[in-house]
Amino acid sequence: MNNYYNEGYGNCLNYTQDSRCCGAETYPKPVCCGPAVVMQRGPTGPAGPQGSTGAMGPMGPIGQRGPVGATGAIGPAGPIGATGAIGPQGPAGATGPAGPQGAVGPVGATGATGATGATGPAGSQGAVGPTGPAGPQGAVGPQGAVGSQGPAGPQGAVGSTGPQGATGATGAAGPQGAVGPTGPQGVTGATGSAGSQGVQGVPGPAGPQGAVGPAGPAGATGATGATGAAGSQGAQGAAGPAGPQGAVGPAGPAGATGAAGPAGPQGAAGAAGPAGPAGFSPAVAVRTNTPADYGFDITTSAGTTVIPDLKKAYTVYNVDLSAASSNFTLNVGDLSFTLTQAASGGTLSGDISLQNNVSLTVDVNSAAINPVSGTVSGAALDSLVMTQGSTSPLQPNIPTDSSTVWRVLLRQTSQAAGNLAEILIFPSAGGERTTIRVDEIY
Repeated sequence: MNNYYNEGYGNCLNYTQDSRCCGAETYPKPVCCGPAVVMQRGPTGPAGPQGSTGAMGPMGPIGQRGPVGATGAIGPAGPIGATGAIGPQGPAGATGPAGPQGAVGPVGATGATGATGATGPAGSQGAVGPTGPAGPQGAVGPQGAVGSQGPAGPQGAVGSTGPQGATGATGAAGPQGAVGPTGPQGVTGATGSAGSQGVQGVPGPAGPQGAVGPAGPAGATGATGATGAAGSQGAQGAAGPAGPQGAVGPAGPAGATGAAGPAGPQGAAGAAGPAGPAGFSPAVAVRTNTPADYGFDITTSAGTTVIPDLKKAYTVYNVDLSAASSNFTLNVGDLSFTLTQAASGGTLSGDISLQNNVSLTVDVNSAAINPVSGTVSGAALDSLVMTQGSTSPLQPNIPTDSSTVWRVLLRQTSQAAGNLAEILIFPSAGGERTTIRVDEIY
């Protein structure tokens, strides 16, 4: 039975030691259904062919919608795009009310301190301070014992003066000796170095005044006594005051700036502030408007900008004069200029008349130019006096087939002013497309 148990049948339903598994009959759970039969495993057969793929099963029901996931963290801000080109200046709008003042956000954390800069060079040496006061005089050393008189030695170098020895006790005055005869003057010996001054002894009692004897010869100068031992070194004097502080050396280079700390969080928006004063509305005023020039001024809160005189643009008319006897009238100065289609069609004629109750002197130069045929026809009126109600036709008539351009120079003079205008007429398509350009020269 162990063979079946080892093959995975030991978990059959109703399994006992004397049972066998009937796996095929009780799929998917084998059932122990009889005495166990010990069977030996045969050799493994060759792999069978791949079975065909089974048909796809029906789609299972769609599960319930899961809960909405938590909002993901805001991603880092993208890089700032390149600044776009500055657009044209739009008209100044009225100033809107001031927006609310946002609350001040908390101060961001202080950035890390930058590295300490290199130490600057040492400053120059300060001036030497004044010398301190001398220390107190040291105590006088004891007087050395007097040595025996030696023979006079050679003259030594003058030694430094030793300290003043203590004054010895004054001996008792000896008796006055008898005055001897004056001896011969002895040779003056070499002057010995001055001995150290002995300590002044206590004066003894004055002896009795002896009789004055005759002056004896000067005795030889005795040998200089040995120099006494030097006194001990005096105590060290107190230190003098400190000298002035030396000048401060130049500062070392600045250390590198530390990295900026992270920005603090955005503060909440503050309450709306009061409305600001109304803004200034720019104004445009025409300064000159004549046939010869045109100028205007722009006034803003910063001041007034004067636009220089500009040449007035041409006045252009596009009209349809294709209908028989149709006409179009335009005003030039104090005159009216009228174009009329012929009753039979195909040609345009022109005339001038006075539109105001004034008297004018008019000069006209009219030319019809046909560049196709190379012909030019025209007429001229010199010093024509126009009065109210008078009309004067202009020559020549022109065809309406794009072959001819009609140019009319029209000058008028009155007591008040003068005017010179150039009128170009270009008709096409039987007058359906007729363009008229007026240039008021002055």
